[in-house]
Amino acid sequence: MGAQYKFGLNDKFNFYFRPSFGFAPLSANRYDDDNIKTSAECVSAGGIMYGLSTGINVYFGEVAGIYVDLGYNSSKLSIDGAFTDINNGAPTDIKTDVSLSSVSLNFGVALKFGK
Repeated sequence: MGAQYKFGLNDKFNFYFRPSFGFAPLSANRYDDDNIKTSAECVSAGGIMYGLSTGINVYFGEVAGIYVDLGYNSSKLSIDGAFTDINNGAPTDIKTDVSLSSVSLNFGVALKFGK
């Protein structure tokens, strides 16, 4: 979820700034060194995510144009659960945090409807 703030220089060009935040889910399975699945079920986790992006829209006609967007996203997920080993049935508790971050550069088609 987020909001977009536009700063228009004219009808053909505008600059925008967009913060975002939300919830990110994660499912994890357990594998051994030979990449063989060793747990009967996956552990689910989740956490907050947030981001910030900025970009420009350039319109060539009344409706169509292009955009360029540079953004940063991050999330922190908490895992708290147990795996059951397929081979011996022994449970293994796991509790950890996973932090993910990314920087993105996006290009695309921008469409404008109405004023």
